[in-house]
Amino acid sequence: MPRTSLSLLVALALTALLTPALAQAETGDRAAFLAGTTNDCPGCDLHGARLKGRDLTGANLEGADLSDVVLHRAVLTRANLRNANLVGSNLNVTDLKFADLTGANLEGALLYQADLSAATLEGANLTEARTQHADFSRAKMGNAVWTGGLSDEAVLVGTDLAGATLTGTRFFKADMRKASLARAEISRAVFYEARLISADLSGVVAHDADFRYARLTDADLAGADLDGARMLQAWLTGADLSGANIEAANTGDDPAPTN
Repeated sequence: MPRTSLSLLVALALTALLTPALAQAETGDRAAFLAGTTNDCPGCDLHGARLKGRDLTGANLEGADLSDVVLHRAVLTRANLRNANLVGSNLNVTDLKFADLTGANLEGALLYQADLSAATLEGANLTEARTQHADFSRAKMGNAVWTGGLSDEAVLVGTDLAGATLTGTRFFKADMRKASLARAEISRAVFYEARLISADLSGVVAHDADFRYARLTDADLAGADLDGARMLQAWLTGADLSGANIEAANTGDDPAPTN
């Protein structure tokens, strides 16, 4: 047999042997992950898995399908969840401190009392997520899409939401001191009694947003579009309103939002 043909056959044989191993390395070992012998399963299909209370500190689950997964009270500190599918997942009371959720899809996810402090959620999708009492302090959420969600009494101290889309999300009594919402789309969002002290809301589009009784002391509202925003009894002492169309805001009384 010619040497060229023999070399080709050897190459093909090696490829056949290595392909399954390479595929497993790329997608992770699902069985081993579910058995608890490994915490790494990038690209795995884990749809509907029950991982309640599991310690997944530092786990690599990048690109994994974690839709409808139960991760209640799980520990995912510093986990890699970049581009993971977490649609409809239960992350209530889950520890996600310093986790990387860049580009992750958390649509409809449950994050009640979850700890996402210092986590990265840049470009993440939190549409209709339930994040009441969750902690997002110092989280990086630039350009995230967080529409139609509930985030009552959540902690977002120092959170970076620059350029995010927060249309219709409710931050009722949320603590948003020193948060950055610069250039964010916050139309119809509810900040009733929220603490936005020293927050950056420069350049926001806040059509019909609800700031009633919100504390905006020393906040930066320069260039903010407040057309139709409800501002009854909002605290604006020391706020920068240069270039903001505050005159288009609604300062009349109307009912408080229902819990």
